[in-house]
Amino acid sequence: MSPRAVRGRPCQDGPRKTSPTVRIPPAYASYLLPHGRRTWHWYLVRCPACGAPHLGRARELADVTRTRRLPCGHQVQVVIARTYGQPGTAS
Repeated sequence: MSPRAVRGRPCQDGPRKTSPTVRIPPAYASYLLPHGRRTWHWYLVRCPACGAPHLGRARELADVTRTRRLPCGHQVQVVIARTYGQPGTAS
């Protein structure tokens, strides 16, 4: 019986190994400013791993530019590349 299978015994494989640092790739997004009755921040991002486009929204601008897990399952750092709309016209 292995030491892992016995409850209460410490693991004898030595110190726990940490995983190597994973680099999260950037995903460049088109950002749509809130305008009129549309108060959410919308963005369109293409996954750098699989190439699939994804549409997302957030209440705050800071929530757009953060590390996200896309619907395809890949984790990316969203970076705003293009902005559409006119600043200062949101209600």
